[in-house]
Amino acid sequence: MEKFHTQKKRIMKSSKVTKEMDVDNELRKFINHCNEVKVATFATKDGGQLSIVKHQKDSSNAASKS
Repeated sequence: MEKFHTQKKRIMKSSKVTKEMDVDNELRKFINHCNEVKVATFATKDGGQLSIVKHQKDSSNAASKS
């Protein structure tokens, strides 16, 4: 039986595209933070209580996926 070797091709993105993606990501984070604060403030004023809990990325979990 003949074995075929597949080559993995990497597509390199230009630095301009990467920088634009970084800017978009930072803007998204800022907007999400503002929205979270607005919702928490509204919930508190309305008599409720809202806690924002963020999960930390687990490095051991990422290593096991590889």
